[in-house]
Amino acid sequence: MVSENLPYLNTEYDFSGRKYDVVFYVEDISHEWHTTLSDTFVEELTRKTGNFKRFDVFCSMLQSAISKRSSFLKLDLLNYEDLSEIRKSRVINDYSVPSLLS
Repeated sequence: MVSENLPYLNTEYDFSGRKYDVVFYVEDISHEWHTTLSDTFVEELTRKTGNFKRFDVFCSMLQSAISKRSSFLKLDLLNYEDLSEIRKSRVINDYSVPSLLS
């Protein structure tokens, strides 16, 4: 059941098990996305970004961002093209910084 207060997020997880479900609903979007991620996968992914979060903390932050309970958290959903553009801009910036210093 979708909440009247959109967007909607339902997190169901059992820390003694390995399977966690996260459900998103965003108004006026016809696309659906489903996945099952383990706590290990999420924690490793956050570690690789350089900002490690335990799975329970990650879920709590996700809920806060979606429900806008915190002005410090923002959720951006990116597709492959978005990520590619971010990578390109980082590479350009990485090469630009040394040339500015010389």
